[in-house]
Amino acid sequence: MDNLVELERNSAFAAKLDSVKSLLKGKKVVVALSGGRDSALLSYLSSHYAKKTRAIFIQSELAPSIEATQAETFCNEYSIPFEIIHLSTLSIQMIKQNGALRCYYCKQLILQNLEEIAENAGFTLVVDGTNYSDLLLIRAGLQALRESRVESPFALAQITKKDIIEISRHLGLISQNYTSQACLASRIPFDIPITEDLLESIDQSENFLRSFLPEIHTPIRVRVQQMLPTKQYLARIEGGPELFVLLEQAEIRAKISHHLKDLGFTYITIDLEGFQSGSMHRML
Repeated sequence: MDNLVELERNSAFAAKLDSVKSLLKGKKVVVALSGGRDSALLSYLSSHYAKKTRAIFIQSELAPSIEATQAETFCNEYSIPFEIIHLSTLSIQMIKQNGALRCYYCKQLILQNLEEIAENAGFTLVVDGTNYSDLLLIRAGLQALRESRVESPFALAQITKKDIIEISRHLGLISQNYTSQACLASRIPFDIPITEDLLESIDQSENFLRSFLPEIHTPIRVRVQQMLPTKQYLARIEGGPELFVLLEQAEIRAKISHHLKDLGFTYITIDLEGFQSGSMHRML
C-alpha cells in the first residue's frame, strides 16, 4: 500500500491513477480478470479503491490454462476475492466456425455473462483491463466492448501498456513479468473450425515448451496451419530469443518434436521471425 500511496502523490502517474480511483471509488466492482498483467493491476487497484471488489476469471475452452493459474495465484497473493466462472464459448456456432467476427461474438458472450453475474450479486460496475494502447489496435472484440456497459478504466485514464508495466514494477506486483497469452483461438487461421481437441493440443504444446524455460518470461505461441488436401496440422512455433537458444540443442528439439507429434501435429516448424502478436493476420 505504501508504494501505491507514493505513486499517487509523487509520480508521473498520479493524475492517471486519480482518474482510475475516481471511477472505482465507492462502487461495488466486478473485474474481468484474464490472468494477464493489465487486468491483474486493475484488480489490485480496485481492491484498494472500490467499496467492494470481486475478480472473475471466465474459464472457457479458449482460455490458456496458464491464465487461470496466474489469475488465482495473483488474487491469493493480494487477498483479492476471486471466482472462476465456467462458460462454453464453443456452444456458440459463430465462435466455433471461426469466422472473422469470432472475437466479437466471444467478447460479447463473456461481457454479457459478467454483466448478468454482477447484477445478480449486487455489484454496480463491471470493468476490464483494456488500456489506452489497445484502442489503436484493430480488434473485433473492441466493438463488443463499446456496445456493452463494461468500463475500461485504463483506457479512460489514458494509461498505456508501457504505463501498466512501469506501475506494476513500482508496486512490486508478481504480475509484472506476466506475458500476454491471448485466447487459444488466435493460434488458428480464420475459417478453420475450432474443436476442443485442437485447442487442447495447442495448450498442451505451449505448456510443454514453457516447461523448458520456467524462470524465463518469454512469449510462446504454437500457431496451427492446416495442410491441404490431407487436412493434417502443421505446428509453427513462435518465441523470444531464449527459445531460439534452447532449440540449438538437438536433444531438446527431438523431445519437442516427439511430444507435439503425439499431440496430433504432423509437421513441427519454427518461425524464424520469432513471436509476433497477431501474426495469423498475415494469412488474411
